[in-house]
Amino acid sequence: MIRNLKYQRSRHFNLIISILLVLLSVTEAQARQNTGKLDSLKKALSIHLSNDSIRIVVLKNLAFYSNDPKQGIKYADQLIKLARKNKNIEYIARGYLQKGYKLLHLGDNVKASKCLLESISYSKSIEHVELLATGLSAIADIYSSLGDHSNAISYYRQSIDALENSKDDGTRAGISLNLGDEYFKINQPDSAMFYFEIAGEVYKRYHYDRGIAYYIGNTGKVYASLGQNELAKERLDQAVSILLDLGDLQPICNYLLETAVIYQKNNQYAFATDYAQQSLDYAKEYNLKQEISDANQKLSEIYELMGQHDQSLLHYKDFIAYRDSIINLETVRDMASQQTEFEVNLRESEISNLEKDKQLQQTYIIIVVILLLLSLVAILYFRQRFRTSRLLAVAQQKEHSNRVSSLLQTQETRALQAMVRGKEDERKHLAKDLHNHLGSLLATVKMNLNGLESPDKAKYNTIIHLVDQATQDVRNISHELNMGVSDDFGLLPALKELVNHLRKAKQLEISLSAGIDGVQMDSQSEILIYRIVQELISNALKHAEASTLSISLTGIEEGNIISILVEDDGKGFSPNASAKGSNGIGLNSLKEMIQKLDGEINIDSQPERGTVISIDIPIEIPMNIIES
Repeated sequence: MIRNLKYQRSRHFNLIISILLVLLSVTEAQARQNTGKLDSLKKALSIHLSNDSIRIVVLKNLAFYSNDPKQGIKYADQLIKLARKNKNIEYIARGYLQKGYKLLHLGDNVKASKCLLESISYSKSIEHVELLATGLSAIADIYSSLGDHSNAISYYRQSIDALENSKDDGTRAGISLNLGDEYFKINQPDSAMFYFEIAGEVYKRYHYDRGIAYYIGNTGKVYASLGQNELAKERLDQAVSILLDLGDLQPICNYLLETAVIYQKNNQYAFATDYAQQSLDYAKEYNLKQEISDANQKLSEIYELMGQHDQSLLHYKDFIAYRDSIINLETVRDMASQQTEFEVNLRESEISNLEKDKQLQQTYIIIVVILLLLSLVAILYFRQRFRTSRLLAVAQQKEHSNRVSSLLQTQETRALQAMVRGKEDERKHLAKDLHNHLGSLLATVKMNLNGLESPDKAKYNTIIHLVDQATQDVRNISHELNMGVSDDFGLLPALKELVNHLRKAKQLEISLSAGIDGVQMDSQSEILIYRIVQELISNALKHAEASTLSISLTGIEEGNIISILVEDDGKGFSPNASAKGSNGIGLNSLKEMIQKLDGEINIDSQPERGTVISIDIPIEIPMNIIES
């Protein structure tokens, strides 16, 4: 039995030596890595002297990675100053957070808590939940180190609540781990295991080795408290092994001490002493005051049980000294005072915000009521306007139809299609015959009637009236047949006269532009162009329902071509559909006539988009011009 115990102690001694060697190599490597990172950051800080945005980020990283807490505080103060200058609230909060962490490493809990409360206040003002949760968790860490587990649990819970809608699983897992540790300290293993498992699931999902080690080690502590010592030792040793590779000493001290407790309970004091001494050595190397205090307390207990009272007293004195440096009455009083002041300010801020919200809600209600009333008025107004517009549209449509009908009658459009297809000389001949022969004949009939006496005076007067009416009708028909381009008048004056007639009728806004000086044409060609334009205007008046009409004539000297462009903003139509329907007779006839003249006609129209008709007609040069 004794030989077996000696063998186990020898094996543990060799394990301790191996752990120390690995730890030294890992620590040196990490130190070199951090030193290189710090050197790069310092160089970046010296390069970007005028770029505040870059300097803010670099100072934040310098404060975070600095191994020297005092140097880290210096960088944090520079960060806070520069962030204030640039009104960057987020980095003011980060500066106070880093400064608080560095003060914690120095054991100054009072100043640390003050900085952390500042960080929390700024984080709340910009609703930065991750920063807020980190600050609250750091305050909980302070209360935990002071042994105030109730306040520690309260702040850890606030931190988790702040992250309720956040996607930051890593921060939530870390806080859950700390909260579980607090429940473990107040002997609630079930609650502790619940929060450890929450953290473990996240760390495993993201393959985060450090977090997995914390999860394994903390669950090992719970198994130890439940008396499952073998499982507990297995988990604690596994956690220490992972953390040695990572160079994370603080939890190693904790887990070594927990292993010492297991051996202490089994009266294996030699093993208990070895593990507790390892914890103390690591804690002293990195000046971890809380861990130094805990290790000395455990060693004092073990040596007392072993009957080595001098050693027990020595470690007990060290335990008291370090405990008093961490926990003293003034510290607790200052912490309580700061917490009270912070919570009072927070409550006042909440009350002020509630009053503002109440006023804002009342304002919103008033605005909504006003908007509803305005909407109701607008609905009634536009409803009445719609009715009026509809009635007005009907009236305008009737007036439009009447005006088109009247205009077509007065501007000889009843015979436009026949005139375009016929010959202009026949029109003139017919007009002359009507006026000279039939008009003269009717005048003679009237004279002869006036020379007759009739016993039936009523019939006599009727015949005279009918003759007068026939004479007037003959004159009108003769005038209409003869209207257009005369030999002495010309194309452009005739078109201007036509446009003036349309304008006087106030039917639509019409414009005419012409530049045909370079084209040679005789009177017959001018009459042809006039009748084509007349037909296009007639179609627009009948069907387009337009408000504006534009007529453009352009002469192209090369090829002696007249280009006609007629454009309206009317209701438009589908040229293909119109060509198939019965209402496109005028355009179809016009197309056939232009094709016979070797011309081209293009129609660009869509429903509700207006119509553009372009026609190019080559004009035959008159013989008298060719001969000359």
